[in-house]
Amino acid sequence: MEAFTHLTKLYKYVKDGPIDVYGRILTEIVECDRPEMLDMCIRRRGHGISFVSVHSDEQEGFHHIVNDESRIYLGLNVHGKKRKDLARESYPNTNGSEDDPTPLLWQAALARSTKVVQYLGSRRPLEAYKFYSISHNDEKAIKIRRTPDLEKVLYEWLGKTNALGESPLTAAVLSNKSETIKAMFDLKSKHLAKSVIHDRTKFAGLNLLMIALETRCGTDVVDLLLARGVDPVGADKIRGWNMSHIMTHKNLGNVVEHGNAIANIDIMKIPRVLAIGMEVQPVQR
Repeated sequence: MEAFTHLTKLYKYVKDGPIDVYGRILTEIVECDRPEMLDMCIRRRGHGISFVSVHSDEQEGFHHIVNDESRIYLGLNVHGKKRKDLARESYPNTNGSEDDPTPLLWQAALARSTKVVQYLGSRRPLEAYKFYSISHNDEKAIKIRRTPDLEKVLYEWLGKTNALGESPLTAAVLSNKSETIKAMFDLKSKHLAKSVIHDRTKFAGLNLLMIALETRCGTDVVDLLLARGVDPVGADKIRGWNMSHIMTHKNLGNVVEHGNAIANIDIMKIPRVLAIGMEVQPVQR
């Protein structure tokens, strides 16, 4: 960590002028699961959130975060497959800097960076952004200082649910790593007022369990989602498929064998008569 600090200071003296090395390596810091480096990045440059003005006259109080629901797109298609590349499709010049519209919590979840997820759910980012705001006098620092109830809105900036019904928890499920999903579940109860456990994506109507099965998740992920209360009953809006159809289509024999999948009362918590009904449920044509 000390070596990293000294190396970043050297970029002040490059031939072509100072380089904001933190902005250039922000994505790499998240993907390498280095919360201490991320904390330094926030304290020194305030990276991770970006403001744009709503009004050209820059009236105080009229600004919002670029990571809002009008620009975030995690990249799910109707089958719930992971398409992280679509999150940057409208931003071809994005190079992993702070201009990346994907919120930090989403980036950490997709990268399976459990330590960064835990860091972002703690009070440390709040303290880091406050430190940046009082130690700098640029436009971003001023806007952070002027933001009322910063503690509440910060966690929304770092990872809010978008207009498509996709949340940081959705991103965690796409990671197919149970430790990351557990960390995200723990954050939901601490900092986000609205639970998204039972929410479905708009248009496709996929819940977290369906998304997990669509991405060929492991049995540990299925067990975790069921233990956390994700509904195993119901069908999507496009095809009329329930989880039985999805497992058959994806040839998830490992999940089926793991507790007899649908019909196992102890694991799935579904009455056998209802499970049989799901297996014979007709699909949409």
